[in-house]
Amino acid sequence: MTTVDGVWLVNDIDRARIFVADDSLRLATGIIDSNPWLCDQVGVQLDVWALPLLARHGLTAATLHLVGSAAVGFSLKAEQPGRPFRRIGGGARPSDLDVAIVCAPLFDDCWSEMANFDRQTRWTSDPQDRQAVYWGHIDHQHLPDRAQGRRKLQTIANEIRKSVAFRDYPCTIRVYRKRSDLMGYVRHSIFVLERSIRP
Repeated sequence: MTTVDGVWLVNDIDRARIFVADDSLRLATGIIDSNPWLCDQVGVQLDVWALPLLARHGLTAATLHLVGSAAVGFSLKAEQPGRPFRRIGGGARPSDLDVAIVCAPLFDDCWSEMANFDRQTRWTSDPQDRQAVYWGHIDHQHLPDRAQGRRKLQTIANEIRKSVAFRDYPCTIRVYRKRSDLMGYVRHSIFVLERSIRP
């Protein structure tokens, strides 16, 4: 870290190092349960905001979360540790919104569609997608093109992008079977980040 006129300036790597210095369980819990950084910036309480969106799609038992840079204000990826979240209107391409939906029935429906597609096409899906199912998550863009789950999740992503709070942000959705699966993913991301910036 350096100072200018007595003010500490934190570079991207230092920002990430300060973040991962805390306990990974506490950090992951904060990311999942706290109002995300971006939502604080735009004046939205995400859990309240998400209720009608999820209800419109029959997901009344689901929860919606922002993870990644929108959750904390900077990137948690090992490839770009600590890079600040890029807001709409800042000149550069805005950061993606990484949306997590926790919903066992939706996960099971998507998994069933993936398996049926693979049976019909003699197992042509990516082995990484099958591995992701083992860890309890499915990326919406990896579902078969005509799958009902993909259409539903794409519709939700479009509604998020058209909302006043998140207008025009690129958006991807990952469905998690259980909260513990989401927790495991976030903690793993923190471990990977920590390893990548270890001095």
